[in-house]
Amino acid sequence: MNTNRNSVVLYGLLALAVLAMTLVPACKKPAAEEITLESVQAVMGKASGSASGVSELAKEGDTLVINYHLMIQDMKDFDTVIGQDLAPKVDALYKTYKNIDKVTFTVETGDPSNPANVNPYCDFDMSRKIHGQLTWTNLLARDLFKVCKTRYR
Repeated sequence: MNTNRNSVVLYGLLALAVLAMTLVPACKKPAAEEITLESVQAVMGKASGSASGVSELAKEGDTLVINYHLMIQDMKDFDTVIGQDLAPKVDALYKTYKNIDKVTFTVETGDPSNPANVNPYCDFDMSRKIHGQLTWTNLLARDLFKVCKTRYR
């Protein structure tokens, strides 16, 4: 009778161990989303010919560097036009990738009639903290460079 009881306990422990082994992988933290040029272009657009979008992606330390080509017809009031184009895309980037923190955007501008002629315009820095503190409205689109550290080239 004692052998039967030991067998039941042994089988019970074995079943518990198998159950634990199957549940452990399900509890593991999912791997961080991989951020690639293609995945960022899917969110912010791909620079191509006369189309505005992301042309390059790099990582410098803990900062993501995104090169953005902005093709605009009207070459005046750049800051407002850039803000209107980029503010919703920056918002979408932070909403899509929960693990992104610091990003430097390098903006190059050009005329769609001559897409090969692209000129550096500015760099600006964004962080998740700044993103979380902002109200993402059309007002921000006009004032994007007032809330970001901007370096003109």
